[in-house]
Amino acid sequence: MVPMKIKNVLDVLGRHAGRAWRSRSLRAGRAGVAAHALPILAALASVGFEHAEAGILRNPPVVNGLARATLAEVGLRTAGLDRTEEVRRHAQRFRIGWHLSERIYDAAVQNGLDVELAYRLVRVESSFRQRAIGPAGSIGFTQVQPGTARWLDPGVTAEELFEVDTNLGLGFRYLRMLIDRYGDTRLALLAYNRGPATVEALMAVGEDPANGYAARVLGGGAR
Repeated sequence: MVPMKIKNVLDVLGRHAGRAWRSRSLRAGRAGVAAHALPILAALASVGFEHAEAGILRNPPVVNGLARATLAEVGLRTAGLDRTEEVRRHAQRFRIGWHLSERIYDAAVQNGLDVELAYRLVRVESSFRQRAIGPAGSIGFTQVQPGTARWLDPGVTAEELFEVDTNLGLGFRYLRMLIDRYGDTRLALLAYNRGPATVEALMAVGEDPANGYAARVLGGGAR
């Protein structure tokens, strides 16, 4: 049974933290929230629960500060749980190893690319093969061209493009840049596949640059 003084502290914290506290509590789970409440309880215990009830808990800024700090920690841990679940789910869905799924997920997040799109891109480009080489010399998971890679990172070598994080990072960064440039994922994918110059030249004369590539990526079909 929770001691009455601790219960009183938690009740006051709950009232002052408001809706954000309650919604995060539900998302994180009761056990998780209880665990995250321990730092607050420890801090309050250091000055005595009687003093806390009489003084600190009557000071909303102090209470809200404690609640916000705990909510921030809950948020970080919840994000970690979300990441783990997403990595696991995509690993199972695309039938790839946990480690590769983790690297794809992290590279997508770091480059601001939609995670689902990132996995689909790698599947269509290389079937998740690290040392894939395309007919035109494209390399690795994202089939980035050495010239494009050097434009993004002047010091990178062709051999380095076989490194997991280097390849994923450059490929995802390039696609993110194209999405920002065109404001349209379909056009960005076409430019990724055919080259921006080709796509823009076709559009300039009123032709549709579509070649089925964007549909394969967005529709999830295999290459």
